[in-house]
Amino acid sequence: MKGDVEMPKGRKRSIADNSKKNYSKNELIQKKAEEKAATENFESIQMTPPSWLDDMGKREYRRVINQLQKLHITSLDMTALSFYCNAYSKYRQASEDIDDRGLYIDDEMSKKNPSMSIMESMSKEVRSYVSSLGMTLDSRMKLVAPNTETKPEDPFDEFED
Repeated sequence: MKGDVEMPKGRKRSIADNSKKNYSKNELIQKKAEEKAATENFESIQMTPPSWLDDMGKREYRRVINQLQKLHITSLDMTALSFYCNAYSKYRQASEDIDDRGLYIDDEMSKKNPSMSIMESMSKEVRSYVSSLGMTLDSRMKLVAPNTETKPEDPFDEFED
């Protein structure tokens, strides 16, 4: 291990306010500091899409960027967002090709349209990126769901270090 940074082990980490674990005051302070460092110490993500995306990918980037900023994504997330937009565009292009030419590309229905494979591959990529970027309900709930559990007040909390 380098320095004082401890690598997380086991399950994916969640925001302290959403955790069911009973943290000590010191653990809670440490976890909140880690959460703050994970977003506030990095540059904001750029609002304009990368030039290498095609028109459809750029439109998708512009469509989602404002909402994703609410999830505190940073410039470090730029690659994942760009790859998502590219995969989304390729999926849509393959879908349009299937709409135009059909599932099979010859009259005897013996050769499957290659766009079917592209759609399948890109749908897997899109699913992967939307989850990692917090673009699904499930992944957002891990990031921003309010803590609905009410914990009884512990009269001894004030005596903890």
